[in-house]
Amino acid sequence: MKWLIVSIMAFLLLAFPAQALMDNFYFTIPPEDSRCITTRLPIDLNTLSKGYYTLETASDFPVNLEYIKTFAEAVNIVRVPICFYSQGKQEGDFSYYTIKASAMSLYREFQGGICVSERQDRESREPEGQNPCELINGYEDLFYISFLEPVQWALPGTRINYTLLVQSMNSLDLDITFSSGLQLNPQRVSVRIPETGRAEPVSLEVKAPNSGEHEIKARARAKIGDRYCDIPFCLMEANTTLSVGSLARSGFGVFTFPQFLSVDFAEPIPYTIFIENRDDEADFNVQIRLPEGLQADWTRKTVSVKKDERKELGVNITPLSQEPGQYTIEFSVSSGGIEQSQEAYLSVKEIESDILRRWDVIKKNLTEVKRQELDFEIDKLLADYRAGGFDPDNYKKMDTLLEDAEGFKPPVNGKKQEPQPLNPLLIAIPIIVIIAALIFIFYKKSRPFEQREEDWF
Repeated sequence: MKWLIVSIMAFLLLAFPAQALMDNFYFTIPPEDSRCITTRLPIDLNTLSKGYYTLETASDFPVNLEYIKTFAEAVNIVRVPICFYSQGKQEGDFSYYTIKASAMSLYREFQGGICVSERQDRESREPEGQNPCELINGYEDLFYISFLEPVQWALPGTRINYTLLVQSMNSLDLDITFSSGLQLNPQRVSVRIPETGRAEPVSLEVKAPNSGEHEIKARARAKIGDRYCDIPFCLMEANTTLSVGSLARSGFGVFTFPQFLSVDFAEPIPYTIFIENRDDEADFNVQIRLPEGLQADWTRKTVSVKKDERKELGVNITPLSQEPGQYTIEFSVSSGGIEQSQEAYLSVKEIESDILRRWDVIKKNLTEVKRQELDFEIDKLLADYRAGGFDPDNYKKMDTLLEDAEGFKPPVNGKKQEPQPLNPLLIAIPIIVIIAALIFIFYKKSRPFEQREEDWF
């Protein structure tokens, strides 16, 4: 029986494309298809402790796994695919999901959403009241920010340094504000992202209080040229945690950056792999697994990392096509029989995919005349985007067109109604009535005076 379960899990991992487990993760599924999220135990609970781990899943869409309990440890990482199905669903349908992972005193909850669409996309954002389709359609990964340290441990009263990484393939200025209940230095900073597309570090110093876990938030706002960009995806947030207590840590950590990014052209994108070794000096085998359509400077390396050292490895990854597409890149690092991996999501011409995904849903509710009119306008604006890349004014024109189309009058008897020319009878009848009334008044006034007097008796 155990062999059978392992075989089924292995088959599922091979049969379905999978994404890594993270909070606030939103993705698309084509109609009548499936997509999987791969959980990795015990890594997804930020631990390498051995023991029994449980997973629970809830969603409005059918799912292959609602509950499982399994044994896992550092040298026996268990990968469990959680697959969602879109049978009977149509373009634009959506669902939320929750995945709970727990073991002993450890507990993490991951929430996200699914949108049914033929056009593939992924996003990791706070939903802020949006349903999964609205969120996926409304955001482009114009730039990406993330703390290099998702969690840091500190003794009471000590000062800890964090690094916030920022990156974009467009030349941008970012205003970044840090917020927390802790003492932070600085609280605000401005950063210029160069056209090279390389990651820029921003340092933050934090004073640890006496106890507890504390969240630190970074909020970045993009400035293009001499003005702030007022499009929703020109704002982004990143969180990290300070845990005050023991400093005892072991093993190694892996972090890749950027995890989400969008490009408008087929150009090299700089990625960075960080390896932090907390044990004795060791060799680490690094492997980059690329999907078809991408190429890299290198895909395999072996590096030596000293105790308490953090090593950086840079690599350029280039799309081979300028056509809209979505790519998942896996970065894997192993040493001493333990393997850790992270995934990065690269979009090519994401704005085009997002606009067309919205249009796929909206145009079904329009008349043929309205649909042809908007098809022409959207094609013209997309042609400008393909030629010149991201431009906030061009994007807002496309967004306004789609918003106006979404506000088109609801169907009557199942059919949309275009504005019709005014019926001539609606004008002629009131005029005839008025003319008849005037004739009657004129007739009354033209009768002899005597006859009118007789009418009173």
